[in-house]
Amino acid sequence: MIGPRLTRGVAVLAAVLGLVGCALDETSGQRALESHSRIQRPQTSGPFAAILLVPGCRGVTPARLQTATELVSRGYLVAFVDYVAAHGRAGPCASEVSAGDIARDIRALSAHVRSLADVRASAIGVIGWSLGGAGVLASLVGVEFDRQPPFDAAVVFYPVCRGLLPWKTSVPTLLLLAGQDQMAPPADCEDVVLRSAGRVRIQTYVDARHGFDTPDDLQPEAAREAWSETLLHLQARLP
Repeated sequence: MIGPRLTRGVAVLAAVLGLVGCALDETSGQRALESHSRIQRPQTSGPFAAILLVPGCRGVTPARLQTATELVSRGYLVAFVDYVAAHGRAGPCASEVSAGDIARDIRALSAHVRSLADVRASAIGVIGWSLGGAGVLASLVGVEFDRQPPFDAAVVFYPVCRGLLPWKTSVPTLLLLAGQDQMAPPADCEDVVLRSAGRVRIQTYVDARHGFDTPDDLQPEAAREAWSETLLHLQARLP
């Protein structure tokens, strides 16, 4: 017969091993994020303002690589939050990856980038697209006005806002929405913004569709205007 003291000991050991396992999972996840971050630096000397790029569910596409190249040419250090490759998700568009999962990855990589010697720790921006944009907004949940947010300025293109919780934060956030978006209806974002508190601005391109800045469904006028708004937003808030 197993005594109560031995039973308690086994339970404690199991709990400790569980905590160790969680810590190992977090460490391996952090390493995977860092190894897939594709950090790119300007050729000038730092320290630099940094931009995290959070792609949609297709992962890092040629279009997003082009975005990174342009930002680097403008003097930003750039890193990808590649939640697709980091966690071996072959087809996250059809999987159960959530905005909360992506938010955790954003916070983790943001902390890593903020710690780099050639990065200005008070000048971290983020741009997210579609599901990645939902992750950006989800990462604001629980960050109150008096706490350190994971970034200092945010831009999200046509984010999937359905099911997002409202947030309360001082992070200046720009939402670039597509008026004809059937995948991520702008009304969902307008609703969660109304229930949130913070510095949020919405710009809706009335005739645009989801993915208006991608080669698959490029809508040049909306894409140009949205990118101009993005650059102005970041330049004004990342000294």
